[in-house]
Amino acid sequence: MKKKNWLFIFIALLFFVALIQLFFLGIRPPGIMTIVYQDGTPVKSVNLEQVNTSYIFVVTGAEGAENVLRIETGQILMQSSTCEDQLCVHQGAIAGEGASIVCLPNGVVIEIGR
Repeated sequence: MKKKNWLFIFIALLFFVALIQLFFLGIRPPGIMTIVYQDGTPVKSVNLEQVNTSYIFVVTGAEGAENVLRIETGQILMQSSTCEDQLCVHQGAIAGEGASIVCLPNGVVIEIGR
């Protein structure tokens, strides 16, 4: 065979091996991004997969409204809130893409997406 043919076969083989690796290893998404909104304005953005130690983030609003969020590896929860019904607190931790916690009285929304 000619030298060009061998080169073509070698490049095609490398390309095939690369495709197989992508198929079996997959392409990892950048992470689970969480955005915290207050009255429709983003106030915090965090990649939950990059959180090494749990920490607290406090969202303060008008008239003394306060929501305390606990951010952990892979999940987030509303630890406490000054709202009356406490539905946002009782919801517990969320972790999956598309999950959300909403505190309507305080205007706080937590959304998990990619």
